[in-house]
Amino acid sequence: MNFNTPNGPVWEPENLMLRSFYEALRKHAPTLAGSPVFEDFREVYEALEYDTRDKGEDVIGIKAV
Repeated sequence: MNFNTPNGPVWEPENLMLRSFYEALRKHAPTLAGSPVFEDFREVYEALEYDTRDKGEDVIGIKAV
């Protein structure tokens, strides 16, 4: 499952800990998609999804550099 934005689709997370983040993005996409703040949050979501996809790490365990 996914939803579309002006910059492409946003896919459902494989990591269930990111589900609420995905749902918030999907909820606000109709009004905020394309805005700088939405794109920042989308990029963070996609980075977290990528970082936790195969490793099975908790989102909490990711540290900012």
